[in-house]
Amino acid sequence: MNRTDEKSVLFAILNDAYAKIFFKNWPVWLGGLLIGITSVITFAWARPWGVIGGLREWFDWLFYSLGIYSTHPYYSPHLSSASVLTFGLLWGAFASGLLSKQFAVRTPPPFELVRSAIGGTLMGIGAAMAMGCNVGGFFSAASALTSLMGKEVFLPSYISYHWSVILIVGIMLAYYVITSWNEKTGAFI
Repeated sequence: MNRTDEKSVLFAILNDAYAKIFFKNWPVWLGGLLIGITSVITFAWARPWGVIGGLREWFDWLFYSLGIYSTHPYYSPHLSSASVLTFGLLWGAFASGLLSKQFAVRTPPPFELVRSAIGGTLMGIGAAMAMGCNVGGFFSAASALTSLMGKEVFLPSYISYHWSVILIVGIMLAYYVITSWNEKTGAFI
């Protein structure tokens, strides 16, 4: 076998591996295994896997730089573990989209855009109220091997979606009532 044949065989093997990694669907068990390993590693490295902590640090620095916040943020956004994890998650998703040649700017229909904006807003409010996001809530619980993970994450499966929505609205109303209590007047605001 001459040198050019060796190169063509090597390129064929590399092209096949590239296609298997970036173009073909992975088995569900492999994706779950890789996410689980990543979650355990981040939990052992510094902190549970999450996004909200890093985003909060970025915006703390932005608001401090713009003069909106007067208190200097505690961590530098490029040195804290939360910021590094968030940065890696965002750029990793972008890189995987580019490498799979699936990245494109697509404009959804107007109704879908409004529906997505409302859903994203509600998820953001929920993440702020819960002091964390769904990434941290699910994957961190899984990596900590907690027995409570399934009940909270899969609540709609247990009590149906209809009752889950009623429960969530009830929790939001209870939160409003609790936070609107005025200690000085002894009444609700």
